[in-house]
Amino acid sequence: MMDRRITKALTRQKKARCAYCFCEFQSISEREFCPFCELPLFGGTESAHIINSQINGIGTEFRRKLDAGDYDGAESDLIKLMAQSGNPILNYVYGTFCIMSSNAEISKIRYDLEGFMERNTMFRDSAAKGYARARAAMHSYLYIYETAPAKDLYATYAAFLAYSKLGMERPASLTLESIKNADKPGHVYRYARMLRHSYSKMYKELLTAAKKMTTEEPNHNSLFYMAFALLKTKKASEALKIAEYAAQSLKDKRFLDIANDAKAALSTD
Repeated sequence: MMDRRITKALTRQKKARCAYCFCEFQSISEREFCPFCELPLFGGTESAHIINSQINGIGTEFRRKLDAGDYDGAESDLIKLMAQSGNPILNYVYGTFCIMSSNAEISKIRYDLEGFMERNTMFRDSAAKGYARARAAMHSYLYIYETAPAKDLYATYAAFLAYSKLGMERPASLTLESIKNADKPGHVYRYARMLRHSYSKMYKELLTAAKKMTTEEPNHNSLFYMAFALLKTKKASEALKIAEYAAQSLKDKRFLDIANDAKAALSTD
């Protein structure tokens, strides 16, 4: 049986949209984090952009093309969005997009088709270029952040995400401490600390943190990290149960991926 507090949270769903990357998803609380870029949808996010019809149109087209797998078109729209908005955090969002695009190129590699060596080399080269763009974008945001005269909580949290995705453990840890000091309610800090366990591959600690957040102050992503941590700590049957339930309820493909991995793990036991 699912924990009653979790099933109760899943009954409070409503559609939400990230103010940074325009990702639409099912929220289960008032304090959500975007499944795509992991930026918060509360607090200072209302000033993520100067919202106008042009920005809204570009952002909507970016998301439509990304969901359709049109990475080239989506990248073009995201670059337009960055120019129109001027919000430096979008450099981080662009880096996140480039990582996703790079991974999509890697997923195309096959060994069962004619001429696979040439095709696979092309995909690897494209993926490497995408990852290089991702690193450049993350560093671009971090330069703006580090040289800014003032650093608010949400800018610092975005820097924490960028440091973490770049594998820069020392500045990520220092930034996490800054988040702790700046975040009086503590919700952003607790979420960032949970992410730190994931990036550090401390899966037992991740499971503890994700379970606590999911039962006490749930959000869409805390449920994902709980299922992910269960899988990584060899609790495949529990991971499968939560992932299948959440996939059906939240319509998030990431839960289907966890469910498939959990089934594969159970089949080899």
